Amino acid sequence: MDEDSQVKHSKYFFLIAFLAVLAVSIYILRGYLISIISAMILAYIFHPLYRKLHQYIRNRSLAAFTLSVLLVLFTLIPAILAANALVNESVKFFHEVNQFDNQDLIDKVSMLLGKNVNLDFYLKEVLNKLSLYIANSTSNFILSLPSKILAAFIMVFIMYYLFKEGKEFIATVKGWLPLRPHYKERMAQQFDQVVYAVLFGIVVTAFIQGIAGMLGLWVFGVDSPILLGLVMVLLAMLPVVGPWLVWFPAAMLKMIDGDNVNGIGLLVYGLLIVSTVDNIIRPKLIGLKGKVHPVIVLLGVLGGLTAFGLIGVIIGPLILAITIEFVKIYLKEQESMIP
Repeated sequence: MDEDSQVKHSKYFFLIAFLAVLAVSIYILRGYLISIISAMILAYIFHPLYRKLHQYIRNRSLAAFTLSVLLVLFTLIPAILAANALVNESVKFFHEVNQFDNQDLIDKVSMLLGKNVNLDFYLKEVLNKLSLYIANSTSNFILSLPSKILAAFIMVFIMYYLFKEGKEFIATVKGWLPLRPHYKERMAQQFDQVVYAVLFGIVVTAFIQGIAGMLGLWVFGVDSPILLGLVMVLLAMLPVVGPWLVWFPAAMLKMIDGDNVNGIGLLVYGLLIVSTVDNIIRPKLIGLKGKVHPVIVLLGVLGGLTAFGLIGVIIGPLILAITIEFVKIYLKEQESMIP
């Protein structure tokens, strides 16, 4: 075998071996990929905060540990407060439902339809299914807690090291990219713009939804509108959940108490105003600040949620924006090659 053939076979062997090892590595880490990606994005977002903290805490390890703990606390405390408020509202809701005398409602429906309707049976069926769904969801959540705690620990552990060694890590990744220096800067700039634009869009939209929800609760006579409005702000940052967990039971309780005007008013307001704010405002905010078309943002958010869960709200638009940037670079390179 001549030297050229040997070099050629060596390259093929290296490529095949590299792809095989990469595939096995992804298979090994498949259960923790979301935690790893989440840690990388969160570390990137909060790295400026780490740099400021490092000015006061000169030890890098201690500064990284302190910030990691603070982030966990600032996540857990609002989550616990929101969960407590939701549990209290849920208990109140089910208590009211169980005490509800539906005979008046049955009589009204029978009068409207002109015949007797076994509404009691249908109401009990709906409530039984709702109770069963909540019980199953709670049970599944409790059973999945060990894996969720492990995933959260892995995410915080990786985040700690990324805070410590993030500067070197980013420099290494930039060095790996087989792109011209000005293209690398463009990619880094696009990454920055999209990540912080998505974060800005999520936070601002959540506050707008929370304020809109709070106004609706106040106008339609629901108790503690400010507290519940703050809960809606937190829930609005979780797209899979959303503020409907507050305004929908509140509307149902109003109707159960016989206050149909306020109950139906809050239901319509919640559906038309509170639940549509994020679909209209968030893509526009992210699009303007990140210089990405709102359609790309919306598709990225929805697709990212399906593929990656909650962190997909950031990952989805980011991947699509970077893909578009790669296409632009490719087309520009192709143009420069035309004589």
